[in-house]
Parts: sequence; structure tokens; C-alpha cells
Amino acid sequence: MTPLLWTLVAIQIAMGAFDTVYHHELTERLAWRTSQQNELRLHSIRNFFYALLFLVLGWIEPHGIWAMVIIAVLAAEIVITLMDFVEEDLSRKLPASERVNHTVMAINYGAILALLLPALIDWAMRPADVRLADHGYLAIAATLAAIGAALFGLRDVFAASRLARLARLAIKPAVLVNGSAIGWYGLWQDQPLTESAKAHACFSHALCEAWEGAARAAEAHGVRVVYLRTGLVLGTEGGMITRMLTPFEFGLGGPIGSGRQWMSWIERDDLIRLIAHVIAHGQMAGPINATAPIPVTNERFTAELARRLHRPAVFRMPDALLRRIGGDFASELLLAGQRVLPNKALSNGFVFRHETLRSAFDAIL
Repeated sequence: MTPLLWTLVAIQIAMGAFDTVYHHELTERLAWRTSQQNELRLHSIRNFFYALLFLVLGWIEPHGIWAMVIIAVLAAEIVITLMDFVEEDLSRKLPASERVNHTVMAINYGAILALLLPALIDWAMRPADVRLADHGYLAIAATLAAIGAALFGLRDVFAASRLARLARLAIKPAVLVNGSAIGWYGLWQDQPLTESAKAHACFSHALCEAWEGAARAAEAHGVRVVYLRTGLVLGTEGGMITRMLTPFEFGLGGPIGSGRQWMSWIERDDLIRLIAHVIAHGQMAGPINATAPIPVTNERFTAELARRLHRPAVFRMPDALLRRIGGDFASELLLAGQRVLPNKALSNGFVFRHETLRSAFDAIL
């Protein structure tokens, strides 16, 4: 154990303590968020690993099989950390300071491994034995760090258990907003579709109907259920538009097939506002079309996007090629569409900030 290694371990302890206290406890309050059960479980396992490692570094020198166990614990910590990174990205949006702290901790942990692993491998080649090591006040500091890591590990175990119980509580919501899609209406030509329209049988209708049917059971328990039939959501952080930007920026964009198929769209912030409007207005129930009041054809959509990006849009995508590559999937989702109108939203007082596609593109691009 060199002075440099002890320095890196001290840095890891300090950053870990800061991350736990400032981020997990004070700002993010993970112990009170039911969505973070899995993250807390991963944190508890990692904290117990750290507690073991700190005690070993402070007090003993493991040889043989015992050194191999410590190497395995170090490897397992890497796996747990990678799983934690994935879980965090799936379940919450990390603040910038936490993401930076995690990055620095990962780099520092790599430096610790670079210094510690050669010694552990050397010890692993020796006969199995556990020898006491005297590191003076550093052993005391390592013990205190181990106690802290173990206590927070227990805290995370009990917090995850409590959150699991809270998640199972039979609390009936006042409203259930079911995220469906305009694909429920099936394939149509130019006919305007309001919430009272019937459906044509196809794959997208079957999928959306099954999804809405799963939510319909809540009505029997007195819950107001809204089937939010969402169109193409326009935003630069995801969805269809992000896949179109790259070819259009290079001047390679163009209409899909004939370009006459309808595209019913909604700007992302308008969608969020509509969801809040639906929740706040108790009279709104059943199917609600989440689309802007003025749908456009694919040709018009393409022209507006090209205008906003100051690029040509002359490379038409042949429908025969799309059908050959995508089969029925392409025919249903790319070459056909629905002309959907948000009658219920408008009649219940909702005001769209972006009624036209030009307004939406000017706001987000």
C-alpha cells in the first residue's frame, strides 16, 4: 500500500460520501422515490463491497485464495457500477454535478485498480493466508469509512424495502391517462377523424386496442380513464424528427412515397400541456386525440422541414422500395396515415401554442 494508493482511496471515499449525502439524500432524495428501488438495491450491494474492501485495505494482507476473493469483489464492483449507470439513465435524469462526480469516481477507481491489482495478483500466487497489516492511523480512517459505507448500505436496503411496500399500497388514482396512439383508427385516406370515428382493422389498431383494453379495466374501479391517442410528437430530443434531421441537413431528404399520406403531429410541449389539461379537467374521459388542429400531408411536412433547415428536399423515397424492404410494416406506418383532429381537446378549452407545423418547426429547430 503506497502513499499514492492511499491518497486515491481517500479521494474515492470523499467523493463517495459527497455523492451519497448531497445527491442521494439531500437533493435527489432517492429513499423516498418509489421509482428508485432497483437503484437503491444496487447502491446497497456496492456499499457493502466498499465496506469489505476498506477493512481489508486497512487491516489485513490476503494471500492465495483470499486475494482472489478480493479481486473478484473488485470486479463485481465494476459490474454493479455499470448496472447502476444503466438503471439511473432509465429511471431518472441525473443532475450535472452527479454525472460529473460519477465520471471522476470511475476514473479514480481505475487508477486504484492499476495500483492495487499487481499487488493482489502477487499475493494470489502465494499460499493461502491472512496476515495482519499495520497501517496506523490510516487503518482507523479505513475502518471509519467501512462503517459509514455499511451504514448507508443498510439504509438503502431498508429504504428499498419500504418503497416496495409503498408501491403496493392500494391507493386508487383519480384518473388514469393511457398513452395510446392515433394508429387506433387504422388506415384511412383523406377522411377527417375525430374521437367518434370508427376503426379499420390492421396491426396498429389491434395493438392500440389491446393497450387501451388493458387500461379499460380501471373504469370498473371508479377511475376516470383517458385514452390519449397521440400523433407524431415533434421535438429534437427524440422521436421521428431526430431521425429525419441528418439526411435533411445533408440535402438528402424528400417525400416518402407519393407524399399524399397524412401526418397528424403535435409539438412536444403542447403534448405535455394537454396531458396536464386532461388531468385537471374531470369531465374529460375516454379517447382524446393528442394532435395539432392542422394535420399535413407528408409532402407538406417535408417541404416545411426543408424550408426551416434551408435545404432542398428532392430525394423522394420510392414506395416500391419501402414495401420491398419493410413489407406491410412500411405500407401501414410509412406509406399510409390518418387525418386526425383534436375535437375533444378544443371543445374542452385547450389552446394549442403551435397549431401550424411552421410554428412548431420555428420553435424547436
